[in-house]
Amino acid sequence: MRDRVLIRYVIFDLDGTLVDSCGICVSILSAMIADRGSDHAIDPVGARQYMSQGGRDMVAALLGPACVDPDADLLDFRARYARHVTPADSLFPGVAECLKRLHDMGLKLAICSNKPQMLCDKVLADTGLAPYFRVVVGGRPACCPSPRRIC
Repeated sequence: MRDRVLIRYVIFDLDGTLVDSCGICVSILSAMIADRGSDHAIDPVGARQYMSQGGRDMVAALLGPACVDPDADLLDFRARYARHVTPADSLFPGVAECLKRLHDMGLKLAICSNKPQMLCDKVLADTGLAPYFRVVVGGRPACCPSPRRIC
C-alpha cells in the first residue's frame, strides 16, 4: 500500500502572492511626494521590482529625491497605509475563490509576511479574506534584522 501524504496546513505570503499591493503603495508614496512639493514621479511598472525588498528599502527607493529619512518615511508610509482601505479588487484573480475552496476542504490556512502585523490584519479584513486564516504572522520589530541604510 502506498503512503498517502495529506496536506492539512497551507501557509501563504500576503503581498505579491494574494494581494497586488503595488498600486496601493505607489498611490500612498505619490501622495507623500506631492505633500513634499517634489516633482518626482514614480513609474508604476518600474515600482514592481521594489515590492519585495521590504518596506524601508521600497519606500526609500520609490520616494527617490523626496526621501528625507528612511525610518521616518517608513513610519509615515505605514500610518497612511493604515488609513487606506485595501479594495477587494486588489486581490490577484482567483484568490478569493481558491482560499474559500481550500478552507471548505478543511485545510488550515495561515499567513506569514514581513508586512507589519497590524497591516496584515487590516488588509485581510478589508479584502474579506480574514475568516479563512487561523494564524496570521506579520512582521514585528523584534523579529527583523537591522535594516541597511540606503538613503
